[in-house]
Amino acid sequence: MTVDTRCRSQESYSMAKASKRKAQPKDVVQGVGTLAKSVDESFEYEHTRDWYSTVHYFNYPDTANMGKCIKCTHEDANRPSGLDVNIDMVEKQTKRLGIERDAPFLLYFLNSSLDEIEPLIHDKQTVDYLNTKGLHIFLYEPICSYDSMKVPDIWRDDLEAWLRAGKHIPVEDLKTHCRNPMVVHNFGFYTEFGNVMRDKRRHRAIELDSILRYTTMNGLTNVHVWSGDYDIEKHYPYYTDKLNLHCDDIFLLTFSYTENLIPKSGKLIKQGEHFEKRFISTNWRYTTSRAITSAVLSTKNSHLTWPYTVELDVMESTPWMCVNRELLLQHPAQYKSIVMGLAKCNAGAPWGIDLEFDGATPVEQCWGHVYPQTCKQVSSTSNPVYVNHLETPLWEYYNESFVDIVNESRYAQPTSNVSEKVFQSIQFWTPFVLVAPPLSLKYMRELGFKTFDKWWDESYDTERDHTLRLMKILKLIQWISELSEQQCVDMYEQMMPTLMHNIENLMSISMNNGMTHRMRSWTDSSMGIQ
Repeated sequence: MTVDTRCRSQESYSMAKASKRKAQPKDVVQGVGTLAKSVDESFEYEHTRDWYSTVHYFNYPDTANMGKCIKCTHEDANRPSGLDVNIDMVEKQTKRLGIERDAPFLLYFLNSSLDEIEPLIHDKQTVDYLNTKGLHIFLYEPICSYDSMKVPDIWRDDLEAWLRAGKHIPVEDLKTHCRNPMVVHNFGFYTEFGNVMRDKRRHRAIELDSILRYTTMNGLTNVHVWSGDYDIEKHYPYYTDKLNLHCDDIFLLTFSYTENLIPKSGKLIKQGEHFEKRFISTNWRYTTSRAITSAVLSTKNSHLTWPYTVELDVMESTPWMCVNRELLLQHPAQYKSIVMGLAKCNAGAPWGIDLEFDGATPVEQCWGHVYPQTCKQVSSTSNPVYVNHLETPLWEYYNESFVDIVNESRYAQPTSNVSEKVFQSIQFWTPFVLVAPPLSLKYMRELGFKTFDKWWDESYDTERDHTLRLMKILKLIQWISELSEQQCVDMYEQMMPTLMHNIENLMSISMNNGMTHRMRSWTDSSMGIQ
């Protein structure tokens, strides 16, 4: 199969570097996604993993000193087959941002430290060149944030002293601290924040740490970091003295879709039809916010993918639930729906839509790197998200469903980002409720998408308290569940211009512009849209 989207739902690319780290919990899944399990594809698997787990550099004068980094060109033909980021995309991105074609830049695909660049010490000629031209670093995945006050004092103190002195700490020494994600993070390979942090100077990220160390060691003064994390420059002021942080998601330019966007009937999806299901929610990797919404949805009329069992006390050990337990209990109706739903969800697990499971995967610790272990069609190192938008196995299920409860990659963190999960809703003509960090809907609107505040309350998006935001989402789910069938049909017909707009907007910012034109010609003739 081809890999045509980043795996935000699984974040499995970050696990590709797990072999570089010390002892990992047993449930850490190694590798990158591929549906194939055959030995014949092992070479390409390893090749692709190495390609993704390494920093790529363009237009550097100091080629001999770049270590394990992979040199790329705009005409690079030696990338793994099926690579989702075409090198030509880099040229489009730099041109769109007004960056000179010969400007040096780095490209990185994982959720992890940039190990390859930290030991690099450039000569004066290279430093002068980088400072004159400007160095641009593109991060393909969301950054892995953490609270600097929650890491061991010895590491925090060592790092601060190192930064003040401008001294080099060998990467091997750093591995005893920040390279072990179980030390820095509380949710596996990233952190879920316990509450609303007022002191943003405590916000740190593993990727930005690596870049800052590299920048400081080489005296670089003109470094730009481009990330898909919304308002990154506002939420990570610790780095802004040395780094220019920008929100601009390179993933959006690489995302592509199948042409199969039209139902086989030739009719507009769902238009004037009965909804067999009120909700749909597809989930792969475990997170607590997904466990809660899945528990509640298991008691509703829903298409649900949830292959896990988890006990209430384990789920409530999640930082943002632990610190806000009293606040949680102030919403007895929602809390009851969680408790009752969890019992039903565990009893009925595994829940599947298009996939079959031999049994449920128990979650014994709240980590964000637990994956299904019993899927018949997909290996534990894979993610069906790679094929969902290309081969559309979920088409018929979305056809039957009114609203998609979209659980984004992250929930309890400072910055929002969007991914293929919400784009899947857009592709399948389905309104959505977004379970994500605060201001995720605001970010989508700034990207040109329309949301559904004309039809229901979207104030959850501005709620920064993670517990309160989820309580508002659960209230909204309950409200939608109580609508009559006719109200849903009428509401959906009113939403059609919004749904159409979102599809066209998605296509306009992706690389697959040809499909946009083909789709527009069909919709124009079918809907009378000019």
